[in-house]
Amino acid sequence: MKFHLSLFLLSAVQLSSATNLRTTQRRLKKLDESCTGVLVDVQFPQGSPIQSDQFLSCETPSGKTYKVVSVTSDWIKENVANGKLKSGETELIVDSESMVDESTAELDTFFPPGLAKKVANSARRLAVVEGNRSVLVVRVEAADASTGFGTLELSDSVFGTNGDPVNLKSQYLACSHDKLNFVPANDRVKVSGATGSDISDGAVTVQVSSLTSDGDGVMRNDVTAALNAQFGVSSPSQLANHVMYCLPPNTMSGIAYAYINSWNSVYSNEWCTYLSGQMHEIGHNLNLGHSNEAGTYRDQSGMMGYSYSQDDGPLMCFNAAKSWQFPWYNQRKITINSGDLYEGPLDSIISNPDVSGPPMLIKVNDASSTTDYYINYNYKSGFNSGTVEGGNQVMIVTAGAEGAGYAESELRAKLGTGGLYSATVNGEPLTVSVINAGSGISQATVSICLGTCTPVTSAPTKSPVTSAPTKSPVTSAPTASPTASPTKSPVTSAPTKSPTASPTKSPVTSAPTKSPVTSAPTASPTASPTKSPVTSAPTKSPVTSAPTASPTASPTKSPVTSAPTASPTASPTKSPVSPTKSPTRSPTASPTAAPTRAPSVTCGVSNCGLCSERKQCQSFNPTCNWVPNLKICITVNTDPAPAPTPVCGPSNCGACPSKKTCPAGCTWRGVCY
Repeated sequence: MKFHLSLFLLSAVQLSSATNLRTTQRRLKKLDESCTGVLVDVQFPQGSPIQSDQFLSCETPSGKTYKVVSVTSDWIKENVANGKLKSGETELIVDSESMVDESTAELDTFFPPGLAKKVANSARRLAVVEGNRSVLVVRVEAADASTGFGTLELSDSVFGTNGDPVNLKSQYLACSHDKLNFVPANDRVKVSGATGSDISDGAVTVQVSSLTSDGDGVMRNDVTAALNAQFGVSSPSQLANHVMYCLPPNTMSGIAYAYINSWNSVYSNEWCTYLSGQMHEIGHNLNLGHSNEAGTYRDQSGMMGYSYSQDDGPLMCFNAAKSWQFPWYNQRKITINSGDLYEGPLDSIISNPDVSGPPMLIKVNDASSTTDYYINYNYKSGFNSGTVEGGNQVMIVTAGAEGAGYAESELRAKLGTGGLYSATVNGEPLTVSVINAGSGISQATVSICLGTCTPVTSAPTKSPVTSAPTKSPVTSAPTASPTASPTKSPVTSAPTKSPTASPTKSPVTSAPTKSPVTSAPTASPTASPTKSPVTSAPTKSPVTSAPTASPTASPTKSPVTSAPTASPTASPTKSPVSPTKSPTRSPTASPTAAPTRAPSVTCGVSNCGLCSERKQCQSFNPTCNWVPNLKICITVNTDPAPAPTPVCGPSNCGACPSKKTCPAGCTWRGVCY
């Protein structure tokens, strides 16, 4: 006979092994029911010689759990990574001779269990991260000790029912922008004759016969059995979406642990009241993994790193990978694939995610792997003002599961203004450059490129387009005899008046204008005036009233030059100095629709994007900054204007230092916003 065990993953901040704490005889029985698995990630306090431990347990339909001793942490990691082991979606297949030991809360199997996908209709709806979610806080009276807080204190520390300003409810509301609301479990009267208390304001007291020396595994199972008997349910999960067990002091050597993608979390006494402990363990219930740095959860930019012994702090949320996992910011997420370039502002989670604006979260997609890069700006303000690490910096982490499920993350970089991070993603270069970030700057400015990207410059890359280029007049032959002074080019911005004393320059047009081309100079003056020059539209040919009176000593040469011929005066006037009177009977046509020459724009402090070489770009430092991987020159704001001192009021909620000064139109949750 074989039994199927539905697998869940459990992760712990710290958890002790009941095996070493119990000295009584083993109480063995055959496993005659299915159970849900739990993966326990044990981590110890900062400075402890033991930093982490990991093992697998299982949860029976009644809510009891047992450690599976036949599997190792390597086996767990391998099967989680390859997708065979999914919390709440995988069943364990164990041998019929498997036994559970009630004295140690362990499950004995000869071999690691087989893995099978859970039947769809048996799967529970887990890891719901929006809407109202009920919570029950459990105070424990053991045979030799009790939880050091009453039910009223526990309720206040979790829900703020008696004025606690910052708690599990308030901080999740803030981080989710009111999308996830933890509410007290419904009041409930215990069954007749049961010990313990009724459920009131989301808290309850249970009595158990176990000792603190029995360990947290044994006491946890006793608390589960007591709740079932006290309220006539088959599992405590029927009392609330999330159930927090607050064990007496000295029951466990660690501080807390929780079932990933499930309903239960367990705390050592006062850790039930600390904000970061609550946020961290309920985060595991919501399918979040640890936030690691250098291999263990040292990423202190968010709540899935270390927890802190503070009642109302630190005020912070989650890193980029965990935030991506939530749907709270979906309207302000972007994904960068191969060949994509993003240059612009990067907003923080402090801003309203439902209002149109720049991205808050950026995912750099590795097409060859489920592990990707996640980037956010960790702005240290408002409900994120207590972030312990990387405040006002651009943070880069990696995580698996495509950002859609349980995965531990790893912190890769923390970048301030001028910071640059490079990596290789699926054989292509990834470059993240921070142009502007820091205290008082609510939006960072970044440049992110994966692969070969087309640079975006700060100046236009194309010349202005004219409606049609003008051409120089083409004459069939030069005039027979020269005029007293040369006439202007036939294209003027207005009808010309009488000739000036000295010739004016021809307007200079951009290519494709050409110099006038003549076939050859005439040998001698003609008997009659030559034909009028024929020009292309919109200019008209000048018409002379009569041929000139007398020829010069020799015919003039055709002015075939690459530029207009020089003026016979000492210094020609610029075109046009003033309108001249027309020597023709009809004025020239209207000017062209746009100038024929593009404005001249060159590399410089106001046009860093036009600097195409590193040396050229660096000559304008610090305003211009060369990005090596992109081979572009970008503008850097080296002297941002100082942020004005905010005044407390409805338009500056964050400047209000206390609940008393927090005005109407603002919300107080430990900070005013």
